[in-house]
Amino acid sequence: MKQNNKMKKVLIAGFLSVAVVTSIPTSFLYYQNIITADAASKYISKTKAKSIALKNAGLKASEVEFTKVKLDKDDGVVVYEIEFYKGTREYSYEINAKSGKILKKEIEKEKQERETNSYIGKSKAKQIALKHAGLKASEVDYIKVKLDKDDGVAVYEVEFYNKNKEYSYEINAKTGKIIEWESEYED
Repeated sequence: MKQNNKMKKVLIAGFLSVAVVTSIPTSFLYYQNIITADAASKYISKTKAKSIALKNAGLKASEVEFTKVKLDKDDGVVVYEIEFYKGTREYSYEINAKSGKILKKEIEKEKQERETNSYIGKSKAKQIALKHAGLKASEVDYIKVKLDKDDGVAVYEVEFYNKNKEYSYEINAKTGKIIEWESEYED
């Protein structure tokens, strides 16, 4: 009798497990940013999203440096997050991935620090960050290098993506020493 009850409990537990797993809503998978090929075909392309942002800004692709083009989700809506620079202006767009409608737009003018001969230069700062990350320039997307000041010290802020991992570095502009760095996986 005890073994029979034990068998019933195991069977009930097994059925409950199957019921719970099969009742996970498909939206759960969607929230985990798992986008199937079928779902992706419902969205405009990255190229189209970039052209929408550029047209709105009145700029051409050859005039800007893209730092981010990423499919993401904001308040339940699938969007493209797009960022690019032209000179000292940073353009940030959020574009509905289905309709192509611009949902958010920001343009910021950044204070440009003057690069001097005593600085290592943007190219060297980029090389230092990539070497530290163990990556080559061909393996990363949307690399951004910006000269800035942190607590009165001139630094290069270097950001780039490798697959779904974001890397951020702060490098002393005179010595090339890495002051701070982090990497994190994007959703």
